[in-house]
Amino acid sequence: MSDYKTIKGRTIQSLASDVPTAFEGQVWYNTTSGAYKSVVGTAAWATGGNMVTPSAVSMGGAGIQTSAIVMATGASSSSTYSYTDGTWTSSPSLASAQTLGSGAGASNTSAIYCGGYTGPPAYSVMTRVEEFSGTAWTTNPTSLNAARKGQGGAGLTTEAVWVAGGSAPVNAISSAETFNGATWTTSPGAMNTGRQYMAAAGSATAAVVAGGQVPPPYATYDVTELFDGSTWTTANTLNQTRKFPRGNGTQTAAAAYGGNSAPGPAYTIYNDTELWDGTSWATSVSMSTPRDQFGSAVTATQMTALACGGETPASTDATEELGLVATVQTVTTS
Repeated sequence: MSDYKTIKGRTIQSLASDVPTAFEGQVWYNTTSGAYKSVVGTAAWATGGNMVTPSAVSMGGAGIQTSAIVMATGASSSSTYSYTDGTWTSSPSLASAQTLGSGAGASNTSAIYCGGYTGPPAYSVMTRVEEFSGTAWTTNPTSLNAARKGQGGAGLTTEAVWVAGGSAPVNAISSAETFNGATWTTSPGAMNTGRQYMAAAGSATAAVVAGGQVPPPYATYDVTELFDGSTWTTANTLNQTRKFPRGNGTQTAAAAYGGNSAPGPAYTIYNDTELWDGTSWATSVSMSTPRDQFGSAVTATQMTALACGGETPASTDATEELGLVATVQTVTTS
C-alpha cells in the first residue's frame, strides 16, 4: 500500500468504521478491525419485471438490458414483447408466424429476426428475415442463403448480423452467414462442430458460440468456437455441457447461462452462469429460476445480461437481470 498515493494521487483514509456510502474502487483503512478495505463489484442476478405472459420455446432476442425485445415467444409464434427499464409491454407481431430463429439489433426499436420454422400443420424451416423499425415488422427482401432453425446468431446493429449452425429439418448445419444490411454472404469457413441451440455472442467479425446440441443423435455439447468473420477456431470448453443456453457480450468478455442437460434420468434445467474472458470459462453466480428455451438481450455487455421467460419446465414469466453489486471486502494483498 506504500505506493497508493503515488499511483492514485491521494492517501488512504483511516476510519473507525466502514464507509457507509462507498463507491467501487474506494479504499480505506478500518482502525477498528485493523484491515484495509475496498469496494469491488460482485456479479449478481436481480429480479426484473414479469413478462406480459409466461413464454418459452427458444425466443429470439435483441437489444440491451434496458431496451430489449423478444420475438416468436411461444405464447404465440408471431408475438413480440418489449422491455424498457424493467417493464414489459406487447409489441407489434411478426409479419409471419415462425419460431426457433435468432435475433440481433441494438434496441427494442431496431431489431432483426432470422430463420426459424413455421407450423403446424405443415412444418417448414425458413430462410425468411424480418426487421423491426419500432412500429412494425416487415419482411426483408433478402433472405438467408440456407434455411435453418435453432441457430446461433447476434449482431450489434441490423446492418451487421451473423448466424451460424442450426438444423434443417433435423440434420445439423455447420455453415455461417453474415449480413451487411443488404446482402447475406455465406462464410468461406464452416463451424468445426455443426450444431443447434447454442449460446452466441459478439459481432459479425468477432463472435463466440458455446454449448448446443447435435441432431441426431441429439448429444449435448460443451464445445466453444470463435468466429472472425470467415474462419472458425475451437477454443476451451464450457464447464458444463448444455443446450438452450443464452449468451451475450463480446468475443473476449461473454456470458452463457441457463439451458439444460442431455435427455435421460439425470435431465437437469440449469440456473448457473459461466463467464468467458477470451480464453476460458469460469463458473459464476446462478439465476433464481433455472430455465431453458428462454429469451435474452443478445447485444448486452457481459455483465448486463437479461434472462426472460423459458421453461422451468413449466413456462414462466420471470425476468432476471445480471449486474455488478458493490460489496466491501478486506484487502488481503498489497
